[in-house]
Amino acid sequence: MAGSRVAAWLFFALAAKGALGARKVRTAIARRSSQASGLPDPKCHTGVVSLKVKGEAQVCCAGYCGECTDYPTCGFVRGQNSTHACCKTKVLERKCGSGAPANVCLKSCSESLPPCILDEQETFKAPDKNILTAGTNCTEAVKDWRQAAAAAMQPPSTTPAETTTTTTTTTVTTTTTTTTITTLPSSLTFPGATFTLSTLTEGTTCWSDRSYVYTDIESSGIPSGTSFWMGPHKSYGSGSFTFYAAGPGRFYFWSESTGALRNGGWASTYSRYKVGTMKWDLETEDVYAMDVTAGETVTLPKSTSQFVGGFAFGPVPA
Repeated sequence: MAGSRVAAWLFFALAAKGALGARKVRTAIARRSSQASGLPDPKCHTGVVSLKVKGEAQVCCAGYCGECTDYPTCGFVRGQNSTHACCKTKVLERKCGSGAPANVCLKSCSESLPPCILDEQETFKAPDKNILTAGTNCTEAVKDWRQAAAAAMQPPSTTPAETTTTTTTTTVTTTTTTTTITTLPSSLTFPGATFTLSTLTEGTTCWSDRSYVYTDIESSGIPSGTSFWMGPHKSYGSGSFTFYAAGPGRFYFWSESTGALRNGGWASTYSRYKVGTMKWDLETEDVYAMDVTAGETVTLPKSTSQFVGGFAFGPVPA
């Protein structure tokens, strides 16, 4: 009975997703296999290859990037800072031996997993999208798999088992665990407030309704280039801020520590999470941080009538 349910599920998945789904499944399987074994990826099977440009090394971006170019949103894939994983030029700038710090430089793909730099003696091409796959002829693929699955469920005989059962059963098992779980992007909400994503760097505009800018980012404990939510300056009613993490990372939040009492009451509540300070105009903001897991929700009650601060989310620094 269990084998029949798995077979029915596979038929539905193959028929619905077609060739594109099959490619994604193969890529996900390869990525999980490489990560589990810790082996490098010299051919960029688990990532996304950039186009060949004369005089430049090819780049292998992370597999979740979708493409390996400098497209406008390459730095904010899945709501996180993906600049040095998905933006081709930024990945290339971190090539080991090109001036990037040793603790963050990217090795060649013959030594590491994506993001990495492909060896220059060979030009790598993206897989042909028109190549024949199970998705292009799913009825035959399902038939072959059912025969192999049936053979695998038979008691062992005195003769050697057919070799077709080994590879096909492994593929099916992995497919059920890599059904690309669709998660909501990381988000920040507050009753009646609207937020937009921006990038935190020295001189970045702080709020959507003011022209003030952030300074002294180096002392904040937040890596420059981290994505943050730009909301109103101080116009909040009563309620709590709610952060949802689509993936694991570090959640940063800050509030005003000088001037009027507009810190949300966080100076005492979250003092153990303080990692640094930064400024806007002439005022100082205390910065706090906590590591979160995928699917985790953090609720921050606002206990002061006004609030001046902000929120960011990014990978846990190495």
